[in-house]
Amino acid sequence: MQPEDGDLSAPSVSGDVDEDARQRLFATAGLRDVLCLGPIFVKSIYYYAGIPLGVALQFTKPLYAELLRGSTISLIIAGAFASSGRLPLWAVLLAPIPYTMLTDPFYYWAGRRYGRPLVAYLEKHDPRWHRRARRAERFFARWGLWTILFAYFLPVPNDLLYFGAGDARINIWRFLAADFVGTLLFISLWVSLGFVIGKPAENVADAVGQYSGRITIALVVGIVIFSMVSAWQRTRHREV
Repeated sequence: MQPEDGDLSAPSVSGDVDEDARQRLFATAGLRDVLCLGPIFVKSIYYYAGIPLGVALQFTKPLYAELLRGSTISLIIAGAFASSGRLPLWAVLLAPIPYTMLTDPFYYWAGRRYGRPLVAYLEKHDPRWHRRARRAERFFARWGLWTILFAYFLPVPNDLLYFGAGDARINIWRFLAADFVGTLLFISLWVSLGFVIGKPAENVADAVGQYSGRITIALVVGIVIFSMVSAWQRTRHREV
């Protein structure tokens, strides 16, 4: 039984899902599935591919690093810059929100669209998903929409909680409002830390920023070498 839209309590997303339901899930994939899951996969790829970009920006242009990467280090450094007036505080707080929240609605949509069948499929192939799903269920059963508000502070992957919100049919606007406030709380925590540290963090950023170009190049070379070695090892393993 699903709750009415906007209800602050949400039921457990557990339940038995037979093999036929999972087969129908993947057999009927179409354009809507691409639109739903595409941004999630693209951001996952960008997360790793954009690491050098984050390193290059976060010490010299932390506001851009917040906007394009939303890393914790960029939040702290931007907070330190805001404490000295080098950046406006309102911009430092709002810049990371688009990147940080980008895929949250899509996880919610995936929860509404796929629900328990997808979780059951993941649980079958990875035992860790079973533990994560059960933990998310317990939080939702007790706290409902408040789980989304404090998602960043709970010992459960955020994305699984957003998925659960969609499966529970929580009202989309209430979900987005709670997600926005929760994201802003998380950002404010790290920005405040940088703001309090102030000048020391700013000095470290300026010092490291002088070598950010070299660090970025070294990081790119390291990633390329690691990828080549990993590919060689996989090829050798298949040959054996």
